[in-house]
Amino acid sequence: MQAFNYNHTGYDIRSELQDANRYTWHYLSQPGNWWSAEEKIAIAKETRQATQCAFCQQRKLAISPFAVNGTHEQGSKLPEAVVDIVHRIATDSSRLTKDWVQNLQKIGISSSHYVELLGVVVFIINIDTLHKGLGISLEPLPSPTAGQPSNYQPSELLSADAWVPMLNMKKLSPTEADLYADIRNKPTNVLLALSSVPDSVRCQRYLENRYYLPP
Repeated sequence: MQAFNYNHTGYDIRSELQDANRYTWHYLSQPGNWWSAEEKIAIAKETRQATQCAFCQQRKLAISPFAVNGTHEQGSKLPEAVVDIVHRIATDSSRLTKDWVQNLQKIGISSSHYVELLGVVVFIINIDTLHKGLGISLEPLPSPTAGQPSNYQPSELLSADAWVPMLNMKKLSPTEADLYADIRNKPTNVLLALSSVPDSVRCQRYLENRYYLPP
């Protein structure tokens, strides 16, 4: 059966939402810029696991997310440091800090690795929230496609305006020309947040333009 078939749910789901969900599942199943497809799907598993993690709940109740120590209830074989990043974003994102993000490089997580991971977490939360809101089962995650990450990075990135580097819209290369063409290449910082990983932007915009409203 094709993924995201809602015929059994009793809800008349717009075809655009199904298309967006399937686009995202295809994105997850392919090697990324910095994570393999297997790793991206593991990140998706951890996003779901975080909602059931007792340590995450304990940390969220603490006066500071750094005030308690513990061990995450993992849902994958990802390194513990990566699991911690996913769980923090999924359960306590309002208390992330610029220093925390920038210090990830000290444990071998580049800003580009972080951005691609962030996109996966956000996409899964978006789609799973629809299913939870409708009271239907979560969609099984896709099978990974073999292959290595491309390690592609845009040539012109700015580091001054945000926690992570973003595209320099004044020096946009033809390779990234499609990302914001529909908004005359004048995106807000929210839309630029994932721009160091262009395929994450493509998935983000395909998803949000169908779940919400085009710009």
